[in-house]
Amino acid sequence: MIREVAIVSGKGGTGKSTITLGLASLLKDKAVFVDADVDAPDMYIVMEPELLKKEDFEGPRFPVYIPDKCTGCGLCEQNCRFDAIKIVDMKPIFNEFKCDACGVCWRVCPFDAIEVRRDISGEIYISRSRFGPFVHARLFPGRENSGKLVSRLRVVAKAVADDAKKDLIILDGPPGVGCPVISTITGVSLTVGIVEPTLSGIHDIIRVYELSTFFNIPFTIVINKSNINPDMVQRIKEFASENGIKILGEIPFSRRIVEALLQRKTIIEGDVEDGIKEELKRIWNGIQSMLSLTGL
Repeated sequence: MIREVAIVSGKGGTGKSTITLGLASLLKDKAVFVDADVDAPDMYIVMEPELLKKEDFEGPRFPVYIPDKCTGCGLCEQNCRFDAIKIVDMKPIFNEFKCDACGVCWRVCPFDAIEVRRDISGEIYISRSRFGPFVHARLFPGRENSGKLVSRLRVVAKAVADDAKKDLIILDGPPGVGCPVISTITGVSLTVGIVEPTLSGIHDIIRVYELSTFFNIPFTIVINKSNINPDMVQRIKEFASENGIKILGEIPFSRRIVEALLQRKTIIEGDVEDGIKEELKRIWNGIQSMLSLTGL
């Protein structure tokens, strides 16, 4: 059985990718890693992957008019509830940014002068990195359906895991609690919330915890940059204690981590304090324990 672990936070900049990359270097070739932040992927910068396969992602169906059939009757404009169609010189002009791809225009056209075509909204990549299989994606600028792209990305990742005979997938989740995050955590074995000791960090980790609880997914916490605000760290610990949430570990802010990332190295690979590396190993041991995994 393939287990999936989602690394989430509720906000950007908490260190999800940094910690996920650290786990990747610990687990070399023992898991499939996925960058589920399709709007702004960044793991590839450190992973430096070799692209093996690319797959187009089809987004919504957008209308296209057929000049030879169109009479400029205006029914499409009259029935569009999104104000996405304007008749100019007896021709429909479609605004793709307003269009909701509902399809009503081609349904009401009496002359079959409108057809719908699938829009290529992004790409999914299957790659090989120095840490093993890596699956990532990119949603094109201005395109929608990031949640759907994440869902497809997970399907591809499971196929890669099957082919590579891996029983673990680790997902580096997107920020927030919207559709992409819901698509990332739905059905996973464990969510790991990365929280920084700031007011916004605490606020957003609570939202992620509530989301994870709604889907009945086990939830645990890692405190990142734990040395920047002791009072906020205490508040995080109180929240965890009140809700029965296990804290897997605390990683302090270190300039050496920043320098390592600038050199495209992970916490484990870079010239980072030994205590931080050992803490990351303890965090991984805690994840294994919660998943009842052995032999990794």
